[in-house]
Amino acid sequence: MIVYCDNEPLHLEVFSNEFSDIFEEDELLLYTSADRIFNDIRNNILPDIILMDIDLGDIRNGIDYAEEFLKISPNTKIIYVTAYIDKFIHELFLKNSNVPGFLEKPVKREYLLAMLEKARKQIRDDHPKMVAVSFQNIISKVDEKDILYVESDRHLIKIVTEDKTLVSYEKLSDFKQKLSASFAYSHKSFIVNMDKIKSLNSTEIILENNVTIPVSRSKFRECKELYLEYLKCDLLTK
Repeated sequence: MIVYCDNEPLHLEVFSNEFSDIFEEDELLLYTSADRIFNDIRNNILPDIILMDIDLGDIRNGIDYAEEFLKISPNTKIIYVTAYIDKFIHELFLKNSNVPGFLEKPVKREYLLAMLEKARKQIRDDHPKMVAVSFQNIISKVDEKDILYVESDRHLIKIVTEDKTLVSYEKLSDFKQKLSASFAYSHKSFIVNMDKIKSLNSTEIILENNVTIPVSRSKFRECKELYLEYLKCDLLTK
């Protein structure tokens, strides 16, 4: 669940209409009052991400409210939104709130997407995504972020990490459904974790541990586009 708090109803309406496609898979709740968010959090309605306008036309600003939110819901990620970055920049970094970052009004689509992805990555890191792997009646689990690549080998798939290889009688396409958008096909028989890529060209991927993964002609363009988009989001949020 994602919450956006701004004291200007018109701005919330414009934002919701302009970026409705971004939030198709998330529940987006709009608030004109930070006190209403407090009430919901106290009733155990805990947002994953709060987009928080800083200048709320109140005695307290959005940074002050965010500090209080995090005392009740410490796993919630705060993204500040403001048209007055110069006014609040020092306060942003002096406060204790550990936040993904901030957005400048008017909000640009590419930065909104990048900041949301950064917040989601922090959430995933806080709560590792464990993937189940079944083989010969034994079920193992592996943290998604530890996977280097997955290879299809006849009737088996091999899930390879830095320190072990797990196998499973499963289709590569079915296993791909368990994984996040950080994974992409480089070949009909390979899925690679884009977070582990050191370099990519039209014939191969070199991972950070110098393992080489093949890239097929049919998958190169798609893999390249996905990786460039992945890098773009990563660079925009650093």
